[in-house]
Amino acid sequence: MGSELVSPASPLTFTEQFEAQCPFYLSIGMTYDEFWYGSADRVIYYRKAYKIKQKRNNDLAWLNGRYVYDALKAIVPALRGLSKEPVEQYLDEPYPYTKEDVIEYKNRKMLEKAQKYREYAEARNAERQAREEAMKNGDND
Repeated sequence: MGSELVSPASPLTFTEQFEAQCPFYLSIGMTYDEFWYGSADRVIYYRKAYKIKQKRNNDLAWLNGRYVYDALKAIVPALRGLSKEPVEQYLDEPYPYTKEDVIEYKNRKMLEKAQKYREYAEARNAERQAREEAMKNGDND
């Protein structure tokens, strides 16, 4: 018995493969009974859910880093004391996260720019009309 060497190239039995995978599936929320006695399809869904959670966690970690970066970027000029750079204002709202949020955010920003342009154009038109009225009335200052 002691002389029986297992070659590294010898394949694992199905039981050994399942036993090797069991701790992973337990760590991602599958119960022992689900793993050993449940439908074999469940492991596929647990694996897919795990990948989705990993991506979401990675996205949230990146987003958290982005917020920290922007907060530091906004305050660093003030920390330098004599810097002539203006201190940036920190974000007024969270970054858009879903595709729907991005679309809504872009539409809102476009409408805000259009409104600002409209206000600017109306003010310029009012100034022009006031100058024309003044010229008609002979008020040349």
